[in-house]
Amino acid sequence: MIIPEEPITKKDVIEAMREVITPLVRDVEAIKKDLNEVKTDVAILKTDVAVLKTDVAVLKTDVAVLKTDVESIKVEQKSMREEQRSIREEQKRMSEELKEVKHELAKKPDRDEVRLIVRDEIKSNTALYIFDRGSLEGLIIDWLEKNLEVKINEVLKKKKLIK
Repeated sequence: MIIPEEPITKKDVIEAMREVITPLVRDVEAIKKDLNEVKTDVAILKTDVAVLKTDVAVLKTDVAVLKTDVESIKVEQKSMREEQRSIREEQKRMSEELKEVKHELAKKPDRDEVRLIVRDEIKSNTALYIFDRGSLEGLIIDWLEKNLEVKINEVLKKKKLIK
């Protein structure tokens, strides 16, 4: 132990303690300040976490809605495919019917062919028919009208232009 040359007074002890304690008090105050800042940061983080939890819940709801929308779209898409398939079948059926009609029309004589056939038949049987001098169409005598229609149909059947 070192003995000081002058006696140590109470004031010297207090002064020495102040020199040691003052920096410690400053450090404690700084630590308290830092602790308060950390507490504030923790409170802010807790608030942010709560907001994020709410956002996650909203996003989950949005995802569920989107899943429902996707399912609805899939159902609608399936329905549209079925409708499209139905339309294609209808188009195919109508195309077949159109081919049949065209085929039937191709079998039937056109107006000019019928006129030629009727004219030739009337020319060959002039004793039975009376003509309008302006043209070869139409009969004047009413009572021969049905007979003429029957004869025209017979001629067309003979020439296999109608059934």
